[in-house]
Amino acid sequence: LMGTASIFSRRGLEYAPFDVMVVVSLVVSAPIFVVVAVLTTGFHDAPVRGLVLVAAAGVVGSLVARSCYFLGINYVGPGKSLSISATSPLFAAVLAVLVLGERVTPMVLVGTAVLVLGVVAISRDARAETDREGHSPYVVLFPLAGAVLLAGSVTLRKLALDTGLAPIEAAAVNMTTALLVAVPVLVGARRERFRGVDRRAIRQFVVASLLMTAGFGLVVL
Repeated sequence: LMGTASIFSRRGLEYAPFDVMVVVSLVVSAPIFVVVAVLTTGFHDAPVRGLVLVAAAGVVGSLVARSCYFLGINYVGPGKSLSISATSPLFAAVLAVLVLGERVTPMVLVGTAVLVLGVVAISRDARAETDREGHSPYVVLFPLAGAVLLAGSVTLRKLALDTGLAPIEAAAVNMTTALLVAVPVLVGARRERFRGVDRRAIRQFVVASLLMTAGFGLVVL
């Protein structure tokens, strides 16, 4: 789902900047999760600590990491960006060891080594493309930063779920917090980018957002 969404995201980014994509994705996702949460759990007895942790995860993951992800798609393409972003589970495994106290296994060590080699290989391959487009080779750091931040948000969400917060409640608070922060930060600071946005971009962004909503829901559950 996320891979398919990246294709539509890239198409939309041909007509509008990444921050429009970020806001549209949150505008689509947040209401869906809120409605489902209200109709199912109703946020009854939701632990405050869990809500705070998942709200922080929303800012780190669904806003900042997602922005880096879309920037990566824009500069190095969906294939390379998605490949680098897909390293997030290994960063999450490392954080799980450091923060959650999980045990280091040989597979985690092997995976970490593969992660480093894979990022180096993709970065070298992306350099030729960025040279053609006139971009700095350091733009590969956008999806890499997104992967690290996403891993951090996953750790925060796991801590939140350990408090007894329901997964659908976590998803709803996560997306809603990200949206509430994104509107004043992105729309307020760059209002001109949101005026007269090409409808072709909006159509592509909405499709991508629906796919990402389904994908994120599966990840949280």
